[in-house]
Amino acid sequence: MSSQEYNAFVRANVEKLTGFKDALLGVALIDHRWISVYSYERCLEILITRDNATRDEATEWMQYNVMGACAGRGTRVVFVMTFDED
Repeated sequence: MSSQEYNAFVRANVEKLTGFKDALLGVALIDHRWISVYSYERCLEILITRDNATRDEATEWMQYNVMGACAGRGTRVVFVMTFDED
């Protein structure tokens, strides 16, 4: 299988969050399954821009619908980055 075919296979077989394509960072292989990895901050930005949500509303939506949801072995990974301002 070529790398192009392999990439197409992974893209076709990874569960994705609808409407959050711009927050997708990539994929990770966990327990022999490809899992999509998203930027938490980008997801918030999408909710704020697309849905006209406040930051608190976007955070609450992410916590309830994504972070608090368990979709079994295919559950997405949301990557949360924090940086010190030093």
